[in-house]
Amino acid sequence: MVTALGSWRASEHLFASTKSMSAVAVRRSRFCSVHAGDGATAGLSAHAGAGSMNATVMSGMRTAEELASLTALNIGSGARPFADAVNLDITSDTNPDIVHDVRELPWPFESDRFAELRAIDVLEHLPDLVATMEEIHRICGAGGRVQIVVPHFSSNNSYTDPTHLHHLGIMSFDYFTGEHQHSYYTRCRFRTVSRKIEFLNRPQDRVMSRLAARWPVLYERRFAWIFPAWLMRFELEVLK
Repeated sequence: MVTALGSWRASEHLFASTKSMSAVAVRRSRFCSVHAGDGATAGLSAHAGAGSMNATVMSGMRTAEELASLTALNIGSGARPFADAVNLDITSDTNPDIVHDVRELPWPFESDRFAELRAIDVLEHLPDLVATMEEIHRICGAGGRVQIVVPHFSSNNSYTDPTHLHHLGIMSFDYFTGEHQHSYYTRCRFRTVSRKIEFLNRPQDRVMSRLAARWPVLYERRFAWIFPAWLMRFELEVLK
């Protein structure tokens, strides 16, 4: 799946290059405020924890006031930004609102900042999925909705992309809802609102789509490697 995060190899020189792009570079230390443009915070925070962190608020995109009014965050925005969300990406080449490498935790936002988060073709690229879900939980308020799109493990594309670190199934996020026996990996909790396995539009895929919609576990255990799926869509609700 084409990643919206851009080139991983470019991440180390991103912030040096953005200084010449009329951006406000931000160096964060624990509990220090992050200011954008005219001093409005746009919901940014220096909840940095150990180690130094970097975030860049791109000037010339939208004002800090406009960003502060948005309650949705789109991580790994790439070439698919949303007008109703704060768009965050690893590279300034895609003109996001904020440049930040989401592999660096915590992210530069206040706790409970967002009511919605979109992670489309992103989570499979990140090294620590549990820590990432915990960070999503932190920056979203109670009742916040999390929209996730990831490849299904049976998709050939799940293994073709060399930057894919995880191969996920329909029950992968049960570890964060308390529905799995190993839910003790984290104390952060979500509720599954919806989840769906999607297929290409071939005749056999249409049959498998109906089967997977009704019996997703049966599909994965018996048919996934015979009739592979394409991707999965999840909607989770943040519980606090």
